[in-house]
Amino acid sequence: MLSEDQVLVTGDIADDWIYQTSHLDAHAREPVNVQYRTTRVREVHQVRGVPLHEVLAKVTLRTSGGSKMDRLSFVVVASSADGYRVLLSWAEVDPEFGA
Repeated sequence: MLSEDQVLVTGDIADDWIYQTSHLDAHAREPVNVQYRTTRVREVHQVRGVPLHEVLAKVTLRTSGGSKMDRLSFVVVASSADGYRVLLSWAEVDPEFGA
């Protein structure tokens, strides 16, 4: 069972990883402004964090080994404790494919 100060990385990877949020906070980058629009309002928030590709750098994907660029068939699903989810292609995260 995860505590509120932990992040679990799991899925079609060799080993699951658990990060402490304090570790991620200690390695967070300088703040950036993030803008988005909801159906009602445009919002701007200043956030700090660790790039997702750095969080996922320790994972070993379970690739077939025979396919060309088979990492491109992987996706990342990020889920929050309060129910939000987002789906990203591996190419959107991996600096080799554009980050």
